[in-house]
Amino acid sequence: MLISAVVAGLEVDPDRAEVHLAGELRLGTAPDVRRVLAKLLASHRRLLVDLSGFRLAWEPAAGVFSTALATAGGWPAAHLVLYAAEPRMATELHRRRITRTVPLVADRAAARQRLLTRPDTVSRHLHLPPEPTSPRAAREFTTAACHDWAVDDIAGGARLVVTELVTNAVEHAGTPCEVGLRLDEQGLWIEVRDHLPGPSPRPRPRAVGVGRGRGLHAVATIALRLGGTTHDDGKTVWALLSTAG
Repeated sequence: MLISAVVAGLEVDPDRAEVHLAGELRLGTAPDVRRVLAKLLASHRRLLVDLSGFRLAWEPAAGVFSTALATAGGWPAAHLVLYAAEPRMATELHRRRITRTVPLVADRAAARQRLLTRPDTVSRHLHLPPEPTSPRAAREFTTAACHDWAVDDIAGGARLVVTELVTNAVEHAGTPCEVGLRLDEQGLWIEVRDHLPGPSPRPRPRAVGVGRGRGLHAVATIALRLGGTTHDDGKTVWALLSTAG
């Protein structure tokens, strides 16, 4: 039984559930909203959220929808669509680009149709230890994502890229790392963040006679773009692969 002060109604069909939220989305109610959405996504996988009676009172709380979807495993493990948001809620969801991962539409009919298609942006994250088995785990993670997101044709290149980036993190940073995959209108983004401060590595051609590793030079020939970002506690190296054609 679903008990919550923010739930005004719940409808369950064989292929989806629909929850009607009421009241205010604020600091105090955001955890309750996240709990409700997570529970419904876990049990039904496809969820429509009616926001017509729900008012945004604290702008940062708008992120609860994308957080709930990510907690449930993201698309296609979970499908989440919002509809009929009041103007302030809709403006904030668009401003924070939450609607890229959690679609927002005008009404129930449009929501039911949108529930069947992939969001504009999908993403996954994986935490890995600094161990020799991590590059293989990253490859398997990437292969599964490419299959689920219907971009199997670039899976080979994506595996090579993520292998090199994770191998660099394991061998040179020696810290745990986080692999991030994101598919949007530009292509497939692959990010690997470590926790060793310092400059981002630059592509260098592989030395003649070296029998291991293809290096960032090979990654640069595959990727549309390759770059890095430094942080106080580490760095992120990223690559963008084209999905066109």
